[in-house]
Amino acid sequence: MTGSSHPYRGKRAVLATRHDKLPLVAPQLAAHVGLEVVAHEVDTDSLGTFTGDRPRTGSQRDVCAAKARLGIAASGLRIGIASEGSFGPLEGNPFVNACLELVMLVDDDLGVQIGEAEVDYGVPAISVEVRDGDVDAVPLAAAGFPDHGLIVRPEEGFDLMVKGIHDLAVLREAVTMCTEASPTRTVRVENDLRAQHSPSRRAVIASASERLARRLAVLCSRCGAPGWGVVRRNAGAPCNDCGTATHMVRSETFGCARCEATGTVQVSGAHGVDPRHCPRCNP
Repeated sequence: MTGSSHPYRGKRAVLATRHDKLPLVAPQLAAHVGLEVVAHEVDTDSLGTFTGDRPRTGSQRDVCAAKARLGIAASGLRIGIASEGSFGPLEGNPFVNACLELVMLVDDDLGVQIGEAEVDYGVPAISVEVRDGDVDAVPLAAAGFPDHGLIVRPEEGFDLMVKGIHDLAVLREAVTMCTEASPTRTVRVENDLRAQHSPSRRAVIASASERLARRLAVLCSRCGAPGWGVVRRNAGAPCNDCGTATHMVRSETFGCARCEATGTVQVSGAHGVDPRHCPRCNP
Protein backbone atom coordinates (compact mmCIF):
# COMPACT_ATOMS: atom_id res chain seq x y z
CA MET A 1 0.00 0.00 0.00
CA THR A 2 1.53 3.32 -1.09
CA GLY A 3 -1.46 5.63 -0.95
CA SER A 4 -2.29 8.45 1.44
CA SER A 5 -3.52 5.96 4.06
CA HIS A 6 -0.09 4.44 4.68
CA PRO A 7 0.89 5.09 8.33
CA TYR A 8 4.34 6.41 7.34
CA ARG A 9 3.14 8.93 4.77
CA GLY A 10 4.14 12.41 5.91
CA LYS A 11 6.33 11.15 8.77
CA ARG A 12 10.07 11.67 9.20
CA ALA A 13 12.80 9.16 9.95
CA VAL A 14 16.48 9.64 10.71
CA LEU A 15 19.27 7.83 8.89
CA ALA A 16 22.35 7.39 11.08
CA THR A 17 25.34 7.73 8.77
CA ARG A 18 28.66 9.44 8.30
CA HIS A 19 29.33 7.83 4.92
CA ASP A 20 26.92 9.60 2.51
CA LYS A 21 24.21 6.94 2.44
CA LEU A 22 21.20 9.28 2.32
CA PRO A 23 20.92 9.27 -1.52
CA LEU A 24 20.88 5.47 -1.41
CA VAL A 25 18.04 5.17 1.10
CA ALA A 26 15.79 8.24 1.06
CA PRO A 27 14.39 8.04 -2.49
CA GLN A 28 13.11 4.48 -2.04
CA LEU A 29 11.36 5.20 1.26
CA ALA A 30 9.79 8.36 -0.13
CA ALA A 31 8.57 6.63 -3.30
CA HIS A 32 7.04 3.54 -1.71
CA VAL A 33 5.65 4.70 1.65
CA GLY A 34 5.91 8.50 1.67
CA LEU A 35 8.42 8.51 4.53
CA GLU A 36 10.81 11.47 4.59
CA VAL A 37 14.31 10.39 5.57
CA VAL A 38 16.86 12.89 6.87
CA ALA A 39 20.49 12.18 7.64
CA HIS A 40 22.15 12.71 11.00
CA GLU A 41 25.89 12.25 11.33
CA VAL A 42 26.71 10.12 14.35
CA ASP A 43 29.81 8.12 15.21
CA THR A 44 28.71 4.85 13.64
CA ASP A 45 32.39 3.81 13.55
CA SER A 46 32.17 3.37 17.31
CA LEU A 47 30.22 0.17 16.60
CA GLY A 48 32.95 -1.29 14.39
CA THR A 49 34.94 -0.60 11.21
CA PHE A 50 35.87 -2.64 8.16
CA THR A 51 39.58 -2.05 8.81
CA GLY A 52 39.35 -3.73 12.21
CA ASP A 53 40.77 -0.86 14.26
CA ARG A 54 37.38 -0.88 16.01
CA PRO A 55 36.09 -4.46 16.12
CA ARG A 56 32.38 -5.01 15.61
CA THR A 57 30.68 -6.49 18.65
CA GLY A 58 27.45 -8.37 18.19
CA SER A 59 25.75 -9.64 15.05
CA GLN A 60 25.23 -7.64 11.90
CA ARG A 61 21.58 -7.22 12.83
CA ASP A 62 22.46 -6.10 16.37
CA VAL A 63 24.86 -3.44 15.09
CA CYS A 64 22.41 -2.21 12.47
CA ALA A 65 19.71 -1.74 15.11
CA ALA A 66 22.20 0.00 17.40
CA LYS A 67 23.11 2.43 14.61
CA ALA A 68 19.46 3.26 14.06
CA ARG A 69 19.04 3.92 17.76
CA LEU A 70 22.07 6.24 17.75
CA GLY A 71 20.25 8.30 15.15
CA ILE A 72 17.02 8.26 17.15
CA ALA A 73 18.85 9.43 20.28
CA ALA A 74 20.72 12.19 18.45
CA SER A 75 17.77 13.53 16.46
CA GLY A 76 14.81 13.09 18.79
CA LEU A 77 12.81 11.40 16.02
CA ARG A 78 10.95 8.17 16.74
CA ILE A 79 11.86 6.26 13.59
CA GLY A 80 15.46 5.37 12.80
CA ILE A 81 17.09 3.77 9.78
CA ALA A 82 20.58 2.36 9.36
CA SER A 83 22.58 0.03 7.17
CA GLU A 84 25.37 -2.38 8.02
CA GLY A 85 27.58 -4.26 5.59
CA SER A 86 29.47 -7.49 5.97
CA PHE A 87 32.07 -9.15 3.73
CA GLY A 88 32.99 -12.82 3.71
CA PRO A 89 31.78 -16.30 2.71
CA LEU A 90 28.10 -17.05 3.13
CA GLU A 91 26.47 -20.24 4.35
CA GLY A 92 26.19 -22.65 1.46
CA ASN A 93 28.94 -20.94 -0.55
CA PRO A 94 32.07 -20.96 1.62
CA PHE A 95 34.58 -20.45 -1.19
CA VAL A 96 33.42 -17.07 -2.53
CA ASN A 97 33.39 -13.80 -0.62
CA ALA A 98 30.16 -11.85 -0.74
CA CYS A 99 28.95 -8.41 0.25
CA LEU A 100 25.86 -8.68 2.43
CA GLU A 101 24.08 -5.38 3.06
CA LEU A 102 21.35 -5.06 5.67
CA VAL A 103 19.09 -2.00 5.85
CA MET A 104 16.84 -1.75 8.89
CA LEU A 105 14.03 0.45 10.18
CA VAL A 106 13.47 0.80 13.93
CA ASP A 107 10.11 2.27 14.97
CA ASP A 108 9.80 2.91 18.69
CA ASP A 109 6.13 3.94 18.42
CA LEU A 110 5.13 0.60 16.91
CA GLY A 111 7.86 -1.32 18.72
CA VAL A 112 9.17 -2.99 15.57
CA GLN A 113 12.48 -3.65 13.83
CA ILE A 114 12.22 -4.51 10.14
CA GLY A 115 15.22 -5.32 7.99
CA GLU A 116 15.90 -6.45 4.44
CA ALA A 117 19.19 -7.58 2.92
CA GLU A 118 20.87 -7.80 -0.47
CA VAL A 119 23.82 -10.00 -1.47
CA ASP A 120 26.36 -9.23 -4.18
CA TYR A 121 29.48 -11.13 -5.22
CA GLY A 122 31.06 -8.41 -7.34
CA VAL A 123 32.06 -5.70 -4.86
CA PRO A 124 35.87 -5.25 -4.95
CA ALA A 125 37.40 -6.21 -1.60
CA ILE A 126 41.11 -6.95 -2.03
CA SER A 127 43.55 -7.26 0.86
CA VAL A 128 47.19 -7.81 -0.08
CA GLU A 129 50.63 -7.52 1.51
CA VAL A 130 53.21 -5.36 -0.26
CA ARG A 131 56.91 -5.53 0.56
CA ASP A 132 59.56 -2.86 0.05
CA GLY A 133 57.18 -0.36 -1.51
CA ASP A 134 56.32 -2.49 -4.54
CA VAL A 135 53.10 -0.74 -5.61
CA ASP A 136 53.10 -2.71 -8.86
CA ALA A 137 52.23 -5.80 -6.79
CA VAL A 138 48.82 -4.32 -5.94
CA PRO A 139 46.07 -5.77 -8.21
CA LEU A 140 44.59 -2.38 -9.06
CA ALA A 141 42.14 -3.73 -11.64
CA ALA A 142 40.71 -6.26 -9.18
CA ALA A 143 40.41 -3.45 -6.62
CA GLY A 144 38.37 -1.34 -9.03
CA PHE A 145 40.90 1.45 -8.58
CA PRO A 146 40.69 4.43 -8.92
CA ASP A 147 36.87 4.52 -8.77
CA HIS A 148 37.00 2.35 -5.66
CA GLY A 149 39.19 3.72 -2.89
CA LEU A 150 42.09 2.01 -1.14
CA ILE A 151 43.53 1.97 2.37
CA VAL A 152 47.22 1.56 3.21
CA ARG A 153 48.69 0.74 6.62
CA PRO A 154 51.75 -1.03 8.05
CA GLU A 155 51.48 -4.80 8.33
CA GLU A 156 50.83 -4.58 12.07
CA GLY A 157 48.84 -2.04 14.05
CA PHE A 158 46.47 0.75 13.13
CA ASP A 159 48.32 3.84 14.38
CA LEU A 160 49.25 4.87 10.84
CA MET A 161 46.57 4.45 8.21
CA VAL A 162 45.89 6.32 4.98
CA LYS A 163 42.28 6.00 3.82
CA GLY A 164 40.24 7.12 0.84
CA ILE A 165 43.00 6.82 -1.78
CA HIS A 166 41.78 7.33 -5.37
CA ASP A 167 44.98 8.59 -7.00
CA LEU A 168 48.04 6.54 -8.03
CA ALA A 169 50.53 9.18 -6.90
CA VAL A 170 48.86 9.33 -3.48
CA LEU A 171 48.91 5.54 -3.32
CA ARG A 172 52.66 5.46 -3.96
CA GLU A 173 53.28 8.10 -1.29
CA ALA A 174 51.15 6.19 1.23
CA VAL A 175 52.91 2.88 0.52
CA THR A 176 56.32 4.55 0.91
CA MET A 177 55.35 6.21 4.18
CA CYS A 178 53.83 3.05 5.68
CA THR A 179 56.76 0.92 4.48
CA GLU A 180 59.19 3.16 6.33
CA ALA A 181 57.03 2.86 9.47
CA SER A 182 56.81 -0.93 9.26
CA PRO A 183 59.53 -2.97 11.06
CA THR A 184 59.17 -5.67 8.40
CA ARG A 185 58.90 -3.18 5.51
CA THR A 186 55.59 -4.83 4.74
CA VAL A 187 52.33 -2.94 4.35
CA ARG A 188 48.74 -3.99 3.77
CA VAL A 189 46.74 -2.52 0.92
CA GLU A 190 43.01 -3.13 0.90
CA ASN A 191 39.83 -1.67 -0.48
CA ASP A 192 38.28 1.19 1.45
CA LEU A 193 34.84 -0.31 1.99
CA ARG A 194 33.22 2.79 3.44
CA ALA A 195 30.18 3.54 1.31
CA GLN A 196 31.43 6.86 -0.06
CA HIS A 197 34.55 5.13 -1.41
CA SER A 198 32.92 2.00 -2.90
CA PRO A 199 30.52 2.66 -5.80
CA SER A 200 29.73 -1.05 -6.14
CA ARG A 201 28.77 -1.28 -2.48
CA ARG A 202 26.57 1.79 -2.84
CA ALA A 203 24.54 -0.04 -5.47
CA VAL A 204 24.00 -2.98 -3.09
CA ILE A 205 22.87 -0.66 -0.29
CA ALA A 206 20.42 1.02 -2.66
CA SER A 207 19.03 -2.38 -3.68
CA ALA A 208 18.60 -3.44 -0.04
CA SER A 209 16.84 -0.13 0.64
CA GLU A 210 14.47 -0.83 -2.23
CA ARG A 211 13.67 -4.23 -0.73
CA LEU A 212 12.96 -2.65 2.64
CA ALA A 213 10.76 0.05 1.13
CA ARG A 214 8.70 -2.50 -0.80
CA ARG A 215 8.24 -4.58 2.33
CA LEU A 216 7.20 -1.58 4.40
CA ALA A 217 4.60 -0.75 1.76
CA VAL A 218 2.70 -3.95 2.61
CA LEU A 219 0.51 -3.67 5.70
CA CYS A 220 -0.54 -6.47 8.01
CA SER A 221 -4.19 -7.37 7.36
CA ARG A 222 -4.75 -7.97 11.08
CA CYS A 223 -3.14 -4.99 12.84
CA GLY A 224 -2.28 -2.62 9.97
CA ALA A 225 1.42 -2.37 10.79
CA PRO A 226 3.88 -1.87 7.92
CA GLY A 227 6.36 -4.59 7.01
CA TRP A 228 4.38 -7.72 6.20
CA GLY A 229 6.92 -10.01 4.53
CA VAL A 230 8.84 -13.27 4.47
CA VAL A 231 10.04 -14.34 7.91
CA ARG A 232 11.05 -17.93 7.12
CA ARG A 233 11.79 -20.09 4.10
CA ASN A 234 10.86 -23.73 4.56
CA ALA A 235 12.89 -26.49 2.91
CA GLY A 236 11.49 -29.82 1.77
CA ALA A 237 10.42 -29.45 -1.85
CA PRO A 238 9.97 -33.01 -3.17
CA CYS A 239 12.13 -34.64 -5.84
CA ASN A 240 10.39 -34.74 -9.20
CA ASP A 241 11.36 -38.41 -9.67
CA CYS A 242 11.05 -40.14 -6.29
CA GLY A 243 9.27 -37.61 -4.08
CA THR A 244 12.01 -37.46 -1.44
CA ALA A 245 12.16 -34.18 0.48
CA THR A 246 15.14 -32.03 -0.60
CA HIS A 247 16.91 -28.99 0.83
CA MET A 248 15.21 -26.79 -1.77
CA VAL A 249 12.59 -24.27 -0.57
CA ARG A 250 9.05 -25.65 -0.53
CA SER A 251 7.17 -22.71 0.96
CA GLU A 252 7.61 -19.27 2.47
CA THR A 253 6.09 -18.13 5.74
CA PHE A 254 5.01 -14.50 5.82
CA GLY A 255 4.59 -12.61 9.05
CA CYS A 256 3.94 -9.31 10.75
CA ALA A 257 6.68 -7.45 12.62
CA ARG A 258 4.21 -6.27 15.25
CA CYS A 259 1.57 -8.94 15.87
CA GLU A 260 1.54 -12.74 15.59
CA ALA A 261 -0.23 -12.95 12.24
CA THR A 262 1.39 -15.37 9.76
CA GLY A 263 0.61 -17.09 6.49
CA THR A 264 2.39 -19.71 4.40
CA VAL A 265 2.57 -19.74 0.61
CA GLN A 266 3.96 -22.56 -1.54
CA VAL A 267 6.83 -21.48 -3.78
CA SER A 268 6.17 -21.68 -7.49
CA GLY A 269 7.69 -24.88 -8.91
CA ALA A 270 8.21 -26.45 -5.48
CA HIS A 271 5.87 -29.36 -6.28
CA GLY A 272 8.80 -31.16 -7.91
CA VAL A 273 12.48 -30.24 -8.18
CA ASP A 274 15.28 -31.54 -10.37
CA PRO A 275 16.63 -34.93 -9.13
CA ARG A 276 20.15 -33.47 -8.99
CA HIS A 277 19.09 -31.77 -5.75
CA CYS A 278 17.76 -35.01 -4.27
CA PRO A 279 19.72 -36.76 -1.49
CA ARG A 280 18.36 -40.10 -2.68
CA CYS A 281 18.75 -39.76 -6.47
CA ASN A 282 22.00 -37.83 -6.24
CA PRO A 283 23.57 -38.80 -2.88
